[in-house]
Amino acid sequence: MVLRPDETPLSTAEFRLSVVVPRIHVKIVKTALEQRALLDKTSKILPETSLSNDNEHASKEHPVRMVLPTTIRVSKPTEERLVEDLDYDLVKADLLRRLGFGMGEDIVGKTVSIVETPVSQSTVSPLPNAVLKALSDAVKALPEELLFSLHLDPSALIDAFPTTYSTYSPMLLLPSHAFSSTPWTKLITALEADSPQLQAIWKRLASSVGKSHVAINAAIPLKSHGSPNMPSLEKENILRSPTHLTPLYGADWGPYPTLSSMALPTGKDLGETLWVWAKQNGIYQTWAPRYTMFSRGNVKEKARLLQILARPGRDVERDSTAVDLYAGIGYFSFSYKQSGIRKVLCWELNPWSIEGLHRGAAFNGWSTQAITSFSASQMASVKDVDFLVFQQDNKFAPEAVTALREGGIVPPIRHVNCGLLPSSRDSWGVAVQLIDTQLGGWIHAHENVGIGEMERRREEVVDWVQQELDGREEKAATSTASRRLQVECEHVERVKTYAPGVMHVVFDLRVEGRGEASGA
Repeated sequence: MVLRPDETPLSTAEFRLSVVVPRIHVKIVKTALEQRALLDKTSKILPETSLSNDNEHASKEHPVRMVLPTTIRVSKPTEERLVEDLDYDLVKADLLRRLGFGMGEDIVGKTVSIVETPVSQSTVSPLPNAVLKALSDAVKALPEELLFSLHLDPSALIDAFPTTYSTYSPMLLLPSHAFSSTPWTKLITALEADSPQLQAIWKRLASSVGKSHVAINAAIPLKSHGSPNMPSLEKENILRSPTHLTPLYGADWGPYPTLSSMALPTGKDLGETLWVWAKQNGIYQTWAPRYTMFSRGNVKEKARLLQILARPGRDVERDSTAVDLYAGIGYFSFSYKQSGIRKVLCWELNPWSIEGLHRGAAFNGWSTQAITSFSASQMASVKDVDFLVFQQDNKFAPEAVTALREGGIVPPIRHVNCGLLPSSRDSWGVAVQLIDTQLGGWIHAHENVGIGEMERRREEVVDWVQQELDGREEKAATSTASRRLQVECEHVERVKTYAPGVMHVVFDLRVEGRGEASGA
């Protein structure tokens, strides 16, 4: 902004800069703003159309864009003597640099735009949620001499704290970047973890949302240190254990995770650990947060599965079986059962997840049975059980299902869920072996896919599964007079953003059985 030399200073008005991005990038950009204390927490994140009178509906060509308010302010003249306006390209470039996004190849940077909105001088918005209000009270109660010695102001701690959090009774879970800013790093480094000052803060936060425990989250580690009993853990954290979760406040969290207690927990380990619960789509799920991950973002896919039998002509599937090859604590297994499917077979390696599945099923009024052998006595006892749970590699699923079919224990398998990320490809061959060949069914394959690669990956998945089906027919020496099993991709569901430019999707692969008419 430049004035002519001979002019007096202009009267000005203050404006706030906001970042506008497609909805799929909101989480990434919001986190980047929070980490740098640039997110204005006194204002809501709103759709772009709420700032104008444009009533055009979002579509594929015009996706919903969201406005994220920042703490960046600019002053502009209120009179028309302005010679040069604000250079938004420079502002955008500077902001993207500060956030760690690029203007060129970075897919987030390409979609960002900058808008300005007036800042009201007459009103001050209240803090946006109960946790921030409690935090404000807590940091203002810190000793003045402590804050002075660290050159800290309470407002700096409040502004640097994220607005997002999760509650899973009885726990408040804070995001991993909650204390990564400079003000919080100074404070926490200067105090002991169990200091009265920090404990007083955590207590207020917990009380503000009616919880008794507080923890800070962390990413699920990709590697694990391994176990003498499960050496494969040395290469990959196949149990998906959240070993970096850090308890901050509350009693009875249970024993600290060890290699032994993660892979082979005792009854005492299971009994003395904190278990939390959540209710999504009317279904309860429970897990031990020190030992088991929970994916809140899968709620959309869970809801979709609840409607899987609601379409016309699908009632016949109620007398069928669903198989979940990566069952966890029952993320998708419970939705299959709630939708009306009679029996669900679950494969899972993590004993803590299996315990959560048993507890969660009981919470919902369903019966479960752990399967360790296929003796006649055990098979007879599970005929009326809702969930059969196998703690073994899912590559053994065909053998188990064969025994159950021969014993008349399970109705036809119409749905197989392959819910592992980043790729469930290793389980597709197993899924093909399980689908009922007479009635047909669906394989639900979870994948991470680049936004521009959807159609190509869709074709690849169909071709791969068709080859597996053809191979199954050849091994079974099926008569050439029999109609060839066919697969098509009936639907691609975009579940959520996994990373910049990458979506978690589910390919619904329809396998047409021999005993049904096409499209039945």
